[in-house]
Amino acid sequence: MVQVNSIGTYKLRQEFYALARLSKATLPKDAGGSFGKRIGVSVAGSRSWTLVVSAFVPERTSSSAQARYSLVVLNCDAQKYATDIILHF
Repeated sequence: MVQVNSIGTYKLRQEFYALARLSKATLPKDAGGSFGKRIGVSVAGSRSWTLVVSAFVPERTSSSAQARYSLVVLNCDAQKYATDIILHF
């Protein structure tokens, strides 16, 4: 997750950012609320194999509160397709 060089400098790898986003996606949105639950997600298209996608939704404490969804996307072929990935909602 972190690459440390011999001179003491470091580089955060993409796995670090994916886990940080995962942490944020699963934290409760309301005081006293539940942690996010994983929900089904699918990816289609000719380059879908390059993406690992997880989706989460926390239960809200008020039934009238709008649901909030979080996507965590890991691009497994970032060098070649970094600019070609588009998410549709």
